[in-house]
Amino acid sequence: LYQKGRERYDELLWNGSWYTQKVEVIDGLTIPARLKTAEGSIKYQYGSGCLADQLLGQYLAFNAGMGYLLDSVKVQKSLQSIFDHNFIPSFADFQNVQRVYALNNEGGLVICTWPDGNREQIPFPYAEETWTGVEYQVAATMIRAGLVDEGLKVTRAVRGRYAGHNRNPYAEIESGFYYARALSSWAVLLALSGFEYDGVSKSIGFNPVFSQEDFSSFWSTGSGWGNYLQTTQEIELEVDYGKLIIKRLGYGQMHPGSIPRVYVDGQSVECNPGHGSSIVFTRALELYEGDVLRLVWDD
Repeated sequence: LYQKGRERYDELLWNGSWYTQKVEVIDGLTIPARLKTAEGSIKYQYGSGCLADQLLGQYLAFNAGMGYLLDSVKVQKSLQSIFDHNFIPSFADFQNVQRVYALNNEGGLVICTWPDGNREQIPFPYAEETWTGVEYQVAATMIRAGLVDEGLKVTRAVRGRYAGHNRNPYAEIESGFYYARALSSWAVLLALSGFEYDGVSKSIGFNPVFSQEDFSSFWSTGSGWGNYLQTTQEIELEVDYGKLIIKRLGYGQMHPGSIPRVYVDGQSVECNPGHGSSIVFTRALELYEGDVLRLVWDD
């Protein structure tokens, strides 16, 4: 069912560069006069446009550890199209008749563009707006798909608009202050650190997209939080609050297949090599506030 749905999705919506919208009016449906437009035109839709939000389901799948739902090459090409057509480095000469969330030489990602020129007469009204919640979501998806530079450029543009001297960095605006969609910013941290967690299998992992030889990041689960530190020869997983129960620890591309020396607060811990760059403990570890799990490689 999944494979057939994926193939059908591509067949209907893939235009060679991004995913579009197929608009259909149900037979027999009466359209109110206020929604009618000229024949051959649609109203309040995006049609063939390049929508920043077009891979929202893929974003959720990445965050859930499901990997690619759609073809990876097409996902990457769509994201590159979104960056090429929707990212505006400077809004100084950009026309937007709706709500303005970016001014003058500020940059950002607009909701929708029509690179092929087939813009509808009356598209959906938010097309030229710039929403931080969508920007973070797209940036995180870009990073997960390997477009790290593009994702960071989008993220930096958002933070540049909310740098403190110009706007409140803790109150990103959409339909009012402290808008909930901006919480997608958390996904950027998860993407950059390559964080994964499965409470059922008691597995936690990190796969940083840069500086693997000298990396640190905050982490959190439903039961605790702390810091993760990684160098070429050592890894430390600190619990600063609550607790963490783990059976497996993954660490990206480092030392695949090798077994490090493992300690919890100086006490040796037994483990076995897991799949790829990971270890599996002979028994689940229960780490509490102040505990440090340490891995050391001698080679």
